[in-house]
Amino acid sequence: MLAMPSHEPGESELALQRFAAETAMIAGQDVGGDRVVVAYPGPDWNPSAELAAGVLEASDALPWLSPEPLEDVEPADAEGRENTRRALTYPERGYEDELTSTYLGQVADVNRDVRLFNSVLFGDADPFRPAVLRMESFHWRDREDLAGVVRSLVSDSIDEHLGDVRIIPGEPVTLASSTGTTGIVVANDLEDETVHVILSVYSENSERLSVGGYTRSFEIAPGAKTTVYIPLTARINGRTELQASLQNEAGEPISAQATVIPVNATGLGTQALLISGIGLLILVAALAPRAVRKWLRGQAARAARADSTGDTGQDAGGNAATR
Repeated sequence: MLAMPSHEPGESELALQRFAAETAMIAGQDVGGDRVVVAYPGPDWNPSAELAAGVLEASDALPWLSPEPLEDVEPADAEGRENTRRALTYPERGYEDELTSTYLGQVADVNRDVRLFNSVLFGDADPFRPAVLRMESFHWRDREDLAGVVRSLVSDSIDEHLGDVRIIPGEPVTLASSTGTTGIVVANDLEDETVHVILSVYSENSERLSVGGYTRSFEIAPGAKTTVYIPLTARINGRTELQASLQNEAGEPISAQATVIPVNATGLGTQALLISGIGLLILVAALAPRAVRKWLRGQAARAARADSTGDTGQDAGGNAATR
């Protein structure tokens, strides 16, 4: 009772009321006699000033209490000591009523799923704790059929909540060049819980398609989505698949199957044609001046021959005549 919280409004008054009630009950158990009760809090006791002062005042003011110094307290004789504590014994018939090991094993499986779900929740949230405690109750000792139904409902609910933290499948990715970026959308469809997850993305064939650096760890608020951008580098044209999954901080996947993202690289052939075209232009630029000069020389030679033919003629008898 001394360890009750006392720092928030009203807590000190409630703790003092319980102190008075508990000590009154102890006094009423031995009417007509005196009892020595030693009460001490734990080593980490940190009461409010109001509670500490109130306990000291109540110890002196309550009519059924009489505070005594600890050095004046002496243990009673062996005959006068109370013998109220006894060892607990487990009745033989209790073994027959225990939950079976098969059922407890199934509950342990549910506990593993709960642990996996809790591992991605922000903080110390444990929303399925009450349900797990109910499944472990002795109430199911003679109702295991009904207990199995309850366990299945809890297990299905956990799977559904795990499925609410998911990667939203997108369209196949097409790379029009050797490099590109694709976005992966991660959703938290939980209504009340913030999650902290790690996104794992890898290529099924890193020789054909490699994945660059990206934001792996992040938090998502309830009902929110976030997009993670993944840089890609293709070395060969063709189809390659990315495997994307969500994990907890220990690297455990929270879903049984990864999300497959097809990637088609088509830009490497276009780049080769572009490079070939540029090379052809360079070759043409280098050879064109030589071809033009050769053509000009040919034109000049033909013009010279035409002029020479015009200056020299023949008469009717075939004799050459010169003007």
